[in-house]
Amino acid sequence: MDPVSVPGSPDARLSPLYGLVLLMLPCVAAMQEFFWQMHQLQFMALLAMLVGLVLYTRREYLDQRDGQFIPTALSDLEPAGHLLLLSIFMLVHFALVRFVYAIIIGNRAWLMPNLLNLAGLPLHRDYIYYGLELAAVLAVLHYSSKIERVRFHFNLKFRFLPVDILITLGFLVLTFGGLYGYQHFFGETHGQWSPFGISAEAGRVKFLVAGAVFAVINALVEELWFRGVLLGSLRTLMRARYQILLQGLAFGLIHWYGTPQGIMGLILAGSWGVLLGAWTWRRRSLWPAFIVHVFADWLIFAYTAAKSGSLLAN
Repeated sequence: MDPVSVPGSPDARLSPLYGLVLLMLPCVAAMQEFFWQMHQLQFMALLAMLVGLVLYTRREYLDQRDGQFIPTALSDLEPAGHLLLLSIFMLVHFALVRFVYAIIIGNRAWLMPNLLNLAGLPLHRDYIYYGLELAAVLAVLHYSSKIERVRFHFNLKFRFLPVDILITLGFLVLTFGGLYGYQHFFGETHGQWSPFGISAEAGRVKFLVAGAVFAVINALVEELWFRGVLLGSLRTLMRARYQILLQGLAFGLIHWYGTPQGIMGLILAGSWGVLLGAWTWRRRSLWPAFIVHVFADWLIFAYTAAKSGSLLAN
C-alpha cells in the first residue's frame, strides 16, 4: 500500500467500510435463520465474505508520524479494533457455529449425515448447539483481550440495584402480555417442548428442571453475545441510541423461528432486545438483563408447554 498521511484519526479513511459492516449485521442475522434452506454455495459465499472482512480489518497500513511512516495494525486502533470484533462476532456467531453444528447433526438439504447417529452417541442436539455457542462466545471474549491498545467494554461487571427488581417484574408482565396476546389474538400454537430431549413423558419434575436449565443456558448465551460482545463491538462505531437499536434488530431477526415466530416474533423479540439493550447500557452491566431473560425464557417455556398440554401430562 502506498504511504498515506491521514489527518486526525488514522481510521478516518475506513468510514465506508464501517458503514458496509454495520449494514451487513442485520442482513447476516436474518440469513442465519434461513440457514437450513440455504444452498451450500450461498453459505460458502457468506462465509468467505465474513472471513474477508476479518482479514481486512487485521491488515497493516503505513501511518505517518513525525515525518516517518510506521506500520500500524488496524486491529490495534480505535475504532478499527471494534470493527474487527464486530466482524468476528458475525463470522463466529452467525456462520461458524451453525456450520459446525450442521456438520455434527447433519443437514438434509446438504446431504450431510448425522454424525451422532453414525457414531452411536445418544446425545441430544441441544447439548451440541449450546456447547458450541458457549465455547464460541468465551473464545471471542478471550481473543478480544489479546488485541493491543483497545479496551473493550462487555458489561461483565455485576450491578443490580433495588429498582431493578421492579424493572424485572415489569419485563415479566410485558413478556406474558405479549405472549398471551400473540397466542390469543393470532391463534398461534406450538408443538410440545422437549429441551435437551426431555419431554413431559419423562415426568413433570424432570421436564420442569430441563426447562429451567434451558432458560439459564439460553439466556446466558444470548446475553453474552448480544448485550456483551455485540454492544461492546459497537461502542465506538456509533452513538448509544443506534447501538441499542441495531443490536435489538439483530436480536429480533434471529428469533424469526422462535416463540413467538415470524413477523410478530421479529417485532416482539426485537422490541424486547432494544429494552434489554437500553437497560444494559444504563447499568453498564448485562446481568440484570440476564436475570430477567432467565425468568422470561422460563415463562415462555412453561406457558407454551401448558398451552400445548405437555406440562399437564403425567
